[in-house]
Amino acid sequence: MDFWGTVLVLFRRWYVVLPTFVLSLVAAAGIYSTIPTTYTSSAVLILTTPTTGGSLPTNPRMPNGLTNPMLNFDRGLSISASILIAAMGTPDMATELGAVEGGDTAFKVNNGSSNIESLATGPYVFIEGESSTPQAAKDIVIKVIARTKLELVNRQEAVKAPKATYISAYEAVPPTEPLAQRGRKMRLPL
Repeated sequence: MDFWGTVLVLFRRWYVVLPTFVLSLVAAAGIYSTIPTTYTSSAVLILTTPTTGGSLPTNPRMPNGLTNPMLNFDRGLSISASILIAAMGTPDMATELGAVEGGDTAFKVNNGSSNIESLATGPYVFIEGESSTPQAAKDIVIKVIARTKLELVNRQEAVKAPKATYISAYEAVPPTEPLAQRGRKMRLPL
């Protein structure tokens, strides 16, 4: 049977086709309405060097100036951001922050790109929180920002960087008001 023959059969059997079509639309709308809406909030941190730079002035008692090892790379801030992104993306960190796998709340920390191979693209740390309620989405972003800043301090203490050379994290974009993500209902996890 060719295409137009099939169309003619559908028109002749309209009393079957039309109720089936309407029933399928109602079923799709019903399923769509049962999937909960998720909310997302995001923030952007920028790593900055101190105004005095990454090294302390030379002291006559110390032949070499004290330098923050995390700024000792050609792209020190980018590498430091990559270290933070990798540290914040571990399952242990997610559990510590209350974002358990399969739970209502989750977060992502990245450099603004989904390409894992290009982590060192700049001194930017993008944070996105997602939850079933607007307040929980914003709260997880606030928790992640605080933990990222603490992680930055801890890492610099671990490499014995002089406190005067510590990198700081500036909130270029503070946590945004959560937005409903209704389009994500199409990607319901099974």
